[in-house]
Amino acid sequence: MAERLDFMPTTFRVLVTRRPRYGCRSCESAVVQAPAPARIVEGGINTEALVAQVLAAK
Repeated sequence: MAERLDFMPTTFRVLVTRRPRYGCRSCESAVVQAPAPARIVEGGINTEALVAQVLAAK
């Protein structure tokens, strides 16, 4: 689970990305999880909209 901070003109909201893990007990294969979505700042919690707002406000 990952949380990111997003900007809307009058509010902030938290976007939550859930990535469940799946595994097969009968075939004993490795646990599989979808890759995390790409981010504009690696490891950051800001979205593209928040970065654009900060740059436009300067």
